[in-house]
Amino acid sequence: MRIAYIIPSLYRMAPNRVVQQLVEGMMARGHECHVFYFDPVTTDAIAFPCRATRISLLRATDLTGYDVVHTHGLRPNLYVWIHGVPRGVRAVATIHSYVFEEFRFIYGRVLGWVFGHLFVRTLSRHDRVVTLSRDAVAHYAHWIRPSRLTYCYNGVEEPTVDVPPDADDCRRIREHKGDGVLVANICFFDKIKGLDVLIRALASLPAHYRLLLIGNGAEDGALQQLAQRLCPGRVLFLGRRPRASRYLSLVDVFAQTSWSEGFCLSMAEAALTHTPIVSSDIPGMREKYGADEVTYFPAGDAPALAAALREAVGDEAKADRAYRKVVSQFGVEQMITRYETIYQG
Repeated sequence: MRIAYIIPSLYRMAPNRVVQQLVEGMMARGHECHVFYFDPVTTDAIAFPCRATRISLLRATDLTGYDVVHTHGLRPNLYVWIHGVPRGVRAVATIHSYVFEEFRFIYGRVLGWVFGHLFVRTLSRHDRVVTLSRDAVAHYAHWIRPSRLTYCYNGVEEPTVDVPPDADDCRRIREHKGDGVLVANICFFDKIKGLDVLIRALASLPAHYRLLLIGNGAEDGALQQLAQRLCPGRVLFLGRRPRASRYLSLVDVFAQTSWSEGFCLSMAEAALTHTPIVSSDIPGMREKYGADEVTYFPAGDAPALAAALREAVGDEAKADRAYRKVVSQFGVEQMITRYETIYQG
């Protein structure tokens, strides 16, 4: 097959990493791939092993000859909605989150509802819409015809040691942890990630509990102020790091605190390092991991999160079961096979 992937930019972020895995996997199986993107290239760009061409949202690009056009994100979906695809080309879209919930946190209840409906509207010309869980299929069936919906779990790679983590970062993390318990989260810092709940939970735990946050985002300043007020010196904001999962071997507990999640790659990466996991009890996670694999707490409940963190420390049995779940069900090859079936279907 000839497959065109349309993404907003080449910026190194989780959805684009999924596209990189798809391109690598499809090319390894003999398919031809081409990546199209809108934004200028930055220094922190993903290198795709195929042609990558910048295009304009408002100017149609000739996609004749491709078998599949696969879009990821609002603007790529909007591109297909505006220009369509050539006759005989199948259009596939992947939704990486629960957009109504995501937009509500960003824009408020009313505008979130409006933008959520606009997002769904941009999918009206796609032949197939892929979500990241069966629960998300049921969720979007309120707005998208069920026969056009399907799901595919993301693929997660086993950690590699070909590029070791930064030595200075490791030193800072070890000094920050000391002889205590180190809790960590890796994500983009926005309100839906619930990092404020994690900081409030830390404040109620003994002083030897420390927190490592890897990432950045719109809430960075507010979170640093909250940490300084509630638990000064106990939160290390490391900043954004490529391949941040390399630091998880230094961590005692991974805390996934989002109010809503599609898949959470960093949580699956934590499982691959045998790190015990605490997770907010939300549908997207419950479908993928059982209570015997991760320790759940009600989303937004800081006291319950603090108790869950205490419970999870040293729980090697749950960590081992979570590892086996990721290896058996969330492998990259399984994702490639699933998408290949979707493209050919």
